[in-house]
Amino acid sequence: MNFNGGDRLFRRLSGIDFLGTLEEWPQALAQIIADKQITDVTLFGDCRDNHMIATRVCRELQIPIHVFEEGYIRPDWVTFERDGMNGHSSLARDPQWYLDKAAKLPPVEQHLPLPSTFRRRALEGLAYNFADVFSRWHYKNLNNHRPWHPLVEGMGWLRELRRGKEREAQGAELLQRLKDSRARDFLFLR
Repeated sequence: MNFNGGDRLFRRLSGIDFLGTLEEWPQALAQIIADKQITDVTLFGDCRDNHMIATRVCRELQIPIHVFEEGYIRPDWVTFERDGMNGHSSLARDPQWYLDKAAKLPPVEQHLPLPSTFRRRALEGLAYNFADVFSRWHYKNLNNHRPWHPLVEGMGWLRELRRGKEREAQGAELLQRLKDSRARDFLFLR
């Protein structure tokens, strides 16, 4: 589903432009699910207004949802979870459950690296926002899901791209300090 030009830029050729309002979205989605015989719905993040509505509609129709985590840059890994992410996750909340499961797992096999860099993510973000801004004549009812104008976000991406080498050096220094530390626990605040 394309809700703005950014979505359309990164779409598959069979993507559908939704040009209605947020109020029209639940009924439109239910109709699309019926017409296309959709068996599962995949979301990129689950906290956007249209995604929260889609989650509700899918639950009512007993259609499974699957969510890609939005925003994290984890080299070699993609986070994909059924039913929701983070606060919406159906995963166990007890840390011991994970420790018990991990103890029974085989070692991680060698895998091909999945490149993911801040530079790539920033350029994709800039392209998404550019396409959003310049397609608002077509997508009149729904635009970018961010609470701020795409140009504000774009300026932030550009600023961080400029600081890339400095941030990389700071990150390497911090990682080395953590490796050299004898502390058992760390608290990260951002």
